[in-house]
Amino acid sequence: MTAFASLSGREQRMIVGAGIVLGLAVIALRTGPAWWRWAESSRDVAAMAMTELEQARASVATLAATRDSLAARNDRYLALAPSILSGRSPSAVGATLASAVSGAAAGAGLEMGAITIRTDTGRTSFFARPSVRGDARGDVAGLTRFLLTLERGPLLLVLRHLAVSQADAGAPPDRAESLRVEFVVEGIALVHEAVEAVQVSDHARTGPRGRGAGLP
Repeated sequence: MTAFASLSGREQRMIVGAGIVLGLAVIALRTGPAWWRWAESSRDVAAMAMTELEQARASVATLAATRDSLAARNDRYLALAPSILSGRSPSAVGATLASAVSGAAAGAGLEMGAITIRTDTGRTSFFARPSVRGDARGDVAGLTRFLLTLERGPLLLVLRHLAVSQADAGAPPDRAESLRVEFVVEGIALVHEAVEAVQVSDHARTGPRGRGAGLP
């Protein structure tokens, strides 16, 4: 007869119970740290998920306002389109600006002199800022009309330089005063070559996906 069998039923139950408790304690000691690490990791993942959910909700909440802002900005750009010079190249928009300034001078009754076009070679976007330097002769009224045409005309122009002097200082007093004006006028222009280059680049980069790889 074994020692365990010689014990009473109550004593046997106590020993079995103690063994079970001891076994559970050993299992807890071995698995407890891993369980705690898993719990901590689960809490971190849940916190990150909640943060991303809140950010997604905020983005959805502001989507309508962002869409309205983009639509309003697009409307403003479209409204400015008639006021912007346009041409295929910087030299073309420079020639358009020179023609507009010469037309303003002729319409104001000024005698146009030489005019020099300066193209914007340092541009880094679709837009360029060409300018023209020139001189003209006329009276005060003609000069005033010329400046008003530049300021209030359909194009967005900036007068960068203006110098006025007497055309003939030795003219007799009975002759109508003639003035000589030197000016630099700058405009803003959309260069079609730059826009087309970007469109070609985008088409080359996204075209195969749009047409389907391997298709003719």
